[in-house]
Amino acid sequence: MVTTDVNWTPLPVPWAVQAADRIPKQRYYDPEFYALEQEMLWPRVWQMACRLEEIPKPGDYVEYEILDESIIVVRLDAENVRAYHNACRHRGVKLVEGNGNRRTFVCPFHGWCWGMDGRNTFVLRPEEFDEHNLSPEDLRLVSVRCEVWGGCAWINLDDDAPPLRDCFEPFASIYDAWKVESLRVEWWQSCRLPVNWKLATAAFMEGYHVPQTHPQLLPSSMPASSSKPPGLAQTNLYFMRTLGEGMAGMTHENDVRIAEGLQDMELPSDPAEAMAVWRSTLNDAIVHWHRARGCDIPDLNDLARRGITEAINFGFPHYFVLPQYSSASSYRIRPLGPEETLFEIWSLTRMPP
Repeated sequence: MVTTDVNWTPLPVPWAVQAADRIPKQRYYDPEFYALEQEMLWPRVWQMACRLEEIPKPGDYVEYEILDESIIVVRLDAENVRAYHNACRHRGVKLVEGNGNRRTFVCPFHGWCWGMDGRNTFVLRPEEFDEHNLSPEDLRLVSVRCEVWGGCAWINLDDDAPPLRDCFEPFASIYDAWKVESLRVEWWQSCRLPVNWKLATAAFMEGYHVPQTHPQLLPSSMPASSSKPPGLAQTNLYFMRTLGEGMAGMTHENDVRIAEGLQDMELPSDPAEAMAVWRSTLNDAIVHWHRARGCDIPDLNDLARRGITEAINFGFPHYFVLPQYSSASSYRIRPLGPEETLFEIWSLTRMPP
């Protein structure tokens, strides 16, 4: 372990807790409160329904489920993605399960059919119905509001809700500058958690838990490789490696390798100046390497000068982006019950076209 002296003088805390909110514990398990969320929250908010990589070709679709709602998200063409309630207009039978590619949605019960644009294209034995029961507008699949942003398709069950960007600022502008739409999925994982969805969400809204939950990320956890204390470059490289071991989307191995090539660089003696020089040099090296491969990546130092820094950001109510250098992790959190949550992680990185 490192044995160098550490200055433990507390630093000023700009946003110290002044008056703690007392949150009723029932919000995290009570079925009645969960039912209120089902009625008042989830039908009125923008939700990340799928990554666009999941529907790259016309006819590609994904079923998005939230509580008792099932939504079809389908690509019409290179420019258009639409969403519909996943229900036959005759008897309400689900039209699709999971994901796939189709030119026609076919009801598995009576065989009624719909095109990708939601128009009904076939009714079995229409002579058995009065004409007023087969109005083309009545037979259309019920549309769900759908917008595309940040490499994802988003849905909202409320026709009167504000546009996506109005709900997502400044989150959207921050990641527009970071070119989040050019990130691509490297891997995806999901798990079920035996907790309320809000507890799973709140865990990523603060860094207060890091010393206890993730002590391996602290400089004091660095293994001593020699009698010489590690320098700033070595300490930062240790952090990048450790963060990348379990969360490769946050610190990608490509960026770690670039940092390894800089660990012996000369740095100023002043710690603040040394950190500024190290980070600026590393940012430039990462941008140069990725652009040489043809990747679309912003000037990281320019973003820093403009105050657009890497930080965990939250898109209410269930989407996170956790950026580091060229890559990011993104989280989606969905309730499955009062005390059960579906937690998903995407590792996102820059890839050549």
